Amino acid sequence: MLSGLALAGIYTVAFPYFLELLPSRMRGRAAVYLSIGWPIGVLAAVGVTQLLAGLGWHVVAIVSALAGLWVFAIRAWVPESPYWLAAQNRHDDAAAVLRRLGVDVPDGTRFAVVAPERTGRPVELLRGRMLRITVLMLVVNFTFNWGYWGLQTWLPTLLQDKGLSMLASLGFVALSALFMIPGYVSASLLTGRFGRKKVFLPYVALAAISGIFFAYSSSMTELYVANFALAFFSLGAWGVWNTWNGEFFPTALRGTGYSWATAAQLVATSLAPLGGRPSPGSGDRVLHDDPVHHGLPGGGTALRRPAAGDRGP
Repeated sequence: MLSGLALAGIYTVAFPYFLELLPSRMRGRAAVYLSIGWPIGVLAAVGVTQLLAGLGWHVVAIVSALAGLWVFAIRAWVPESPYWLAAQNRHDDAAAVLRRLGVDVPDGTRFAVVAPERTGRPVELLRGRMLRITVLMLVVNFTFNWGYWGLQTWLPTLLQDKGLSMLASLGFVALSALFMIPGYVSASLLTGRFGRKKVFLPYVALAAISGIFFAYSSSMTELYVANFALAFFSLGAWGVWNTWNGEFFPTALRGTGYSWATAAQLVATSLAPLGGRPSPGSGDRVLHDDPVHHGLPGGGTALRRPAAGDRGP
């Protein structure tokens, strides 16, 4: 439970924080690349499990937790958000961060701070035109996470019913993670050229088609092909969505809005295991999967929103 609380907090902060360290023109491509950390982490987890499983799950858990030591590298190398520093009237510190990021900022610059009184207030997400954006964002986050996580919950049972051993199932997960990487890369390249919606919606549609193909696969070959297509398009769309989530809201509400998005995802991942029934005797077959990051669109909601550039810095 404590790990879940901590990971949800990290996930909520990471993307808005990263977006605020980038110029607007780079945010789409760069944020999708940030998402590539997910399949790389899956591959690392599968590798650790394979190498150390014979020593017991305690050893696997402890070695996996050592990834948290990366926080010391972040503390040493990653600067504070210049938006937050400016909101705290630390204009000299904000200017220093921007210079470190390659921006030419004259000495003595004072930054304009947009609506600082709204910072971190959830009620602001439900006022005026923000209400419609917030509701649509929550619906898409819920349905996006529901479908893919629902599949992943029952994937061990499906694979076991197809005759795969636990070792083969881990290999299946690892290969799926490999196909996520080109999905992210392709989405990153395309979203930088065509924008969010023109990439997100086709990837969502193709992910849904891949999910149907997966459900009706009649052979292991079809199962592999469908799952790889699902991983490619679903996670590519997810990388675009991570960027878009942070752009729905004005600067003062960016972190708060993203936290609501994460909450909607977690509600979906909590309920998804209740959406099906494993075959008899399969209750002990469990594979690890991330309860924060996955999503296949369970609905076709398209968002109409102002351009990100209309929302301030």
